[in-house]
Amino acid sequence: MPKPWRSLASESLLDVAPWLELRRESWQLPDGRRIDDFYELRLPAYAVIVALTPDGLVIGERHFRPGARQVTLVLPSGYVDANEDPLQAARRELREETGYEASSWSPLGSFIVDGNRGCGRAHLFLAQRAARVTEPDGKDLAQVEIELLTLDDFMRAIDEGGSVELATAAAIGLAAQRLHR
Repeated sequence: MPKPWRSLASESLLDVAPWLELRRESWQLPDGRRIDDFYELRLPAYAVIVALTPDGLVIGERHFRPGARQVTLVLPSGYVDANEDPLQAARRELREETGYEASSWSPLGSFIVDGNRGCGRAHLFLAQRAARVTEPDGKDLAQVEIELLTLDDFMRAIDEGGSVELATAAAIGLAAQRLHR
């Protein structure tokens, strides 16, 4: 069984709270070797929601993502605020972004985005029996189009490059697995 590394030092090189922090770390490996220039990128935790309507359609969003440099199909998602747990954030984000609320929620897992660099923790959820209760709040910077798709159509968009975010693909795959058990 591999042994954990031992943290020797950590310093912040760039801190742009609450968006990101870049840290340089020193580690000692189990065999005694030392690594002095190991970098960690700390990003906020976020929630990603696979929300299904009563007739089984996935609530998707199509909008421009600056990191991807393209318009892409994604799931509702957003940062977990300091005063809330991931499920609270997921419920809030679904309502804010889409105007939907769901009566049944289950976690699909919590994952570090990059095991070496950190890059945030994604909390994935399956929300079922989602119904539109209000208009989206429209506070996001992006122009968002809400789309209702079958799970197969969403998976096809992933396969064809029309949905390029890893968290969206992971959440859809885990939801499909959960629903087809």
